[in-house]
Amino acid sequence: MSAVSFGSLLGSIAAKTTAQPVGIWRSTFDVDDLRAQVGRRFGDGSIEQSLDVVEAINKTAMAWAKEHRPEDRSWHFMLHAFHTLDAMLRKFMDFQKGTCEATYEMIAAATGFARRTIHAHIMALRDMGWLDWVRRSTKAEDGSHRPTASSYFVEVSRLPRAAQIHLRQLLNKKGLKIEDHADRKGSGPTPNRVQRLAERLAKGYTGAVERLKAKTRRNSLEAEAAFVRAEMELMGDIPTDKWAEIRHPGDLAAQQAYCARLGIPFFGGHSANRVIDTPLAEQG
Repeated sequence: MSAVSFGSLLGSIAAKTTAQPVGIWRSTFDVDDLRAQVGRRFGDGSIEQSLDVVEAINKTAMAWAKEHRPEDRSWHFMLHAFHTLDAMLRKFMDFQKGTCEATYEMIAAATGFARRTIHAHIMALRDMGWLDWVRRSTKAEDGSHRPTASSYFVEVSRLPRAAQIHLRQLLNKKGLKIEDHADRKGSGPTPNRVQRLAERLAKGYTGAVERLKAKTRRNSLEAEAAFVRAEMELMGDIPTDKWAEIRHPGDLAAQQAYCARLGIPFFGGHSANRVIDTPLAEQG
């Protein structure tokens, strides 16, 4: 790339950067933009079914946290983060529409945690696969855009594999299902100005590669979610510690690989009486 063309590229990037209203992060969408419509109903959208799903999510989170309990003080942080998630779904989700919209200040008031703690909880929940969101904006009378409450969502196909199984088992007991929407995308992290400039420069060269990676990841999530559903439908009420032996009798290596794919414990061919302390199918 010549100095002239490189300078033109920098100029166009700088123009786009300055054109964006102050206070609006990248990947922020107008509330009416289809990319901001990430809400999906739980069950039929009724209060009863929606609360059943929320309760199942909370029980699954607590069971998963107990199984993956860290040895340091972050154990309490993890529990508090899941408390924040439960409060968000119960207090700010419009069950009929399936939307969960709130600001940090609203969540802090509902939970009693400080705003900075809410920020830490939400970031940790996204890192663990339990929550995602899109940043949104509204258009003012002067034509500028102002940030508004983000729209949060729980995507079951992004949960840890053992948690997916646990959640579906709890819902199956009540005759409920939670649909996969692996194509839903969050807004992603909010890098500083230098990071944004660097990423925009790189994006010009790697956009096609990134789109291919995103498509591959989406296809992988959809395939893995379909695999989990198929195994659950096949096994029914059989405890998860029996699945590998049924699928691959006498083949310990295959059993271990099978358990690893599902994210459930492998007991070396010996039967066990628990998955996340008690059989997932019996928790609730």
